[in-house]
Amino acid sequence: MPLISCPECEKLINLQASACFRCGYKLTREDKEIFKSKPFDSKTKGYFVNHEQGRTAIGALRFFAWVSLVVGILGAISIWALYGTTEIPFRSISGTYSEVNPIGIAIGIAVFLQGAFLCSFFHVIAYIAENLGFLLKRFEDTVIDKNNG
Repeated sequence: MPLISCPECEKLINLQASACFRCGYKLTREDKEIFKSKPFDSKTKGYFVNHEQGRTAIGALRFFAWVSLVVGILGAISIWALYGTTEIPFRSISGTYSEVNPIGIAIGIAVFLQGAFLCSFFHVIAYIAENLGFLLKRFEDTVIDKNNG
């Protein structure tokens, strides 16, 4: 059920309620129409809680988490391949020999760690958002139960 903020006390109430359970403000048909026509109204500060948009946002956060990890891994591999070794010329039959470049290795490790950190960061934010959605749904159910009985 969509929640709106009460025009009087700004507490969250069910859109189907006839009055605010905190302050007793009677919701009129016009009040409800304002909230149905606009998800957010700056004059009354009313808004809906849309669970479908929340699930989409959580899915997007998880997608970006995995993308950041893959980009970090691929970036680290490409940096190691390009800058991980340094060719030093010298006079011999082959003409060069390779030496490990510690700066290239360090930058590759930093890129990988950045991808891993962003992956875990986005997953934590998605987990928090998911739990807030669950708590908000429980709050909506509680408000509905109080208004109905």
